[in-house]
Amino acid sequence: MEKTGTMNSIKDELNKLAPNKEKIVDLFLKIISRNQHHDSIKSVNEALNTYFLEDKAKEFGNVRQKLAVNFLHYCNEIFIKAQITAFNGGNALSDALKEIFKKDSNRRYPNGFFSFFDDANNPNCASMSYPFNFCKLLVDLRNAYSHPNFTTQQLTIIYNGGINHEINNDDFHKQDIKACLRAYLYVTEVYQTELQAYFDKETEPDFTKYLQRVQRNFIQRFKKYVKIRLEEDPKLVRNLKEKVNFSANAPERRQGTVEELRKGNKIRGKRMILWADAGMGKSTTLEYLAYTDAGIKLSTATENLPIFLQLGLLTEKDMTLKQHIWQEVYKDTKDVNITQDYILQALTNGKINLFIDALNEIPKDLREKRLKEIDEVCKEYPKTFVIISTRNSDQPFADIPVFVLQKMNDDELQTFLQKNTEGKPAVAAMIEQAMNNDEFLKDTLRQYFMFSRLIEIIERGGEVPNSAMKITDTYLEAIYEREYTEKKDDRFSKQQRKYISRLLAELATNIFIEYGEGNPIFTENAALNYFKTCMKEYGFQVDLIDMLQIITQLNILEETEGKYRFFHSRYQEYFCTLHDFINNGE
Repeated sequence: MEKTGTMNSIKDELNKLAPNKEKIVDLFLKIISRNQHHDSIKSVNEALNTYFLEDKAKEFGNVRQKLAVNFLHYCNEIFIKAQITAFNGGNALSDALKEIFKKDSNRRYPNGFFSFFDDANNPNCASMSYPFNFCKLLVDLRNAYSHPNFTTQQLTIIYNGGINHEINNDDFHKQDIKACLRAYLYVTEVYQTELQAYFDKETEPDFTKYLQRVQRNFIQRFKKYVKIRLEEDPKLVRNLKEKVNFSANAPERRQGTVEELRKGNKIRGKRMILWADAGMGKSTTLEYLAYTDAGIKLSTATENLPIFLQLGLLTEKDMTLKQHIWQEVYKDTKDVNITQDYILQALTNGKINLFIDALNEIPKDLREKRLKEIDEVCKEYPKTFVIISTRNSDQPFADIPVFVLQKMNDDELQTFLQKNTEGKPAVAAMIEQAMNNDEFLKDTLRQYFMFSRLIEIIERGGEVPNSAMKITDTYLEAIYEREYTEKKDDRFSKQQRKYISRLLAELATNIFIEYGEGNPIFTENAALNYFKTCMKEYGFQVDLIDMLQIITQLNILEETEGKYRFFHSRYQEYFCTLHDFINNGE
């Protein structure tokens, strides 16, 4: 059993014996292979090797005996791992089976569990169905082998009710061995949940550092988070196989928050695509799921591990998506040496919740490769829940339901305002009055990004603008002015602000032309080259390295490992529009 090939061979034979019970077989093999210090469990292990691998017919009688006489010890080992304190591990096999049948009774006998034993602790039914027939045979065998004057004749009398037949021939041996193994597997199945939890806790690496990092990344924003509603849109789905009534008023049409949908067993295929325009909260929703799942995992080790990937940041051409999934965890857990094989096995077992953000932000030269890899992951790991976000309506994956993020309704606007202006009643009152007086502004603020920017503008003493363009414009002007007046930074003088705007307008437009929409990644050299072109065209001079740094510090751009992009796609859109205004002399 120590060698993988040996274990796999025995596993294959047991799976034939118990079809569709692969998980039960795995747990059974774990118990007997990891308790070699226990002579009785070791004896069961040896019996399996003899029966399945060595195929020595003359030894089958010994195999049957080992399985029968060590069954109680196996039950005791299960009770220890399952933390069954009610059973004291005594010598009575009948007591152990009573405990097992009691545990199983609610499932099989909701009106009261079947009495397997009479008052004298003897099996009281000669003809029984699974699992009692196998357990009865094993009890009879065990009693026969345990008889102080055991002989073949004694075995015949006790085991077969005194009927004379060739109980020791090969056919009876094989029949009895299979019955005993089915009894072992039955007991394992009864305690499957407890045993799986035991082994998960025993073998799982320590993910604490990784999970804490996930929570630190997102904790501030989710103190003010408002859950976003989703509604399924069949028009965005390719080749949907799942039968769902999509008429406008159909009760089957799935909708609700992403938490309600994924935890309510409404997504049977464990696949979702979140679709929305920029600024609606796609990334925020996936970040929130990673944040909450990390907290759950920290408190309950058996829960799934969340992994959040930003596709726009995965720019290494030589790395596969699977490697990125592993690296996301590994970079925080190098000290416990989590292997890529471990993460892939966790995907196979459905022990990871995978959140893949922004299909639309995949770098152009990697798009075909990444889409193929995502499709492969979805097909190879059906047990893993995968949620993908995008702003492109022509999503490339067949048979995955698409859910559109809904704009905030009036109640959600109020909740968002309250959470984000707590302790600032004057700011809340100003915004609420503006929304009541201007329906256009109110509709603009139904997007998370715009509402967040507006609150920041008002908090800095600004007025309420009345369009998405003006909100962004007013917000940027407010942070420039703060740097100039409060921090006395001359780099944000009126003239310098014009230079910043022209540089960013040139950058945004050229990035859009070269890479397309979706807020793509670009290098420092690319940014500096566009800046140089802009300076030459408009005839001004600034320190471009310094300019790139301050723009990044203000979160207009963001930098990750030497690569840049706009902090939000709304910024890129704003500066592209500004570029048109500048060129048209507006």
